[in-house]
Amino acid sequence: MDRDERGGISAEHAAFMTHMRWYMRYIAVALSISMLAALLAAVLTWRIYQDRLEPAVQDMQTALQDVKALTAQTSALLEEAKQTMVEVRKAASAAAPVLQEAQETMQAVEQTTGRVERAAAPFELLQLIPVVNWFF
Repeated sequence: MDRDERGGISAEHAAFMTHMRWYMRYIAVALSISMLAALLAAVLTWRIYQDRLEPAVQDMQTALQDVKALTAQTSALLEEAKQTMVEVRKAASAAAPVLQEAQETMQAVEQTTGRVERAAAPFELLQLIPVVNWFF
């Protein structure tokens, strides 16, 4: 190869290298722009999260804490109700003999009242006579 051919190849090589540099610059700029676009998208997503989603998430967390507190209160009330039922059962079992005696007494009173009403029936007939009413 003579010098002209080397010069021609060198000129072609130089032109190729120049074009490659331009292509590399274009690729670098395109990558930079895409990175900036990705960064802007991330920032925009973060802003949307802070402005709209974060308050909703905080409200949901507050509601969850309220539910947990109400669950604890309900559990305490349920335990108190169980204790009250135990006390009511004890009182009912202690009052059972007294209630039985009261029922027996009521039956005796009803029987006695029936006898008294039957005995008072003739006097009621006498009260229907106007002259007898003067004496009662």
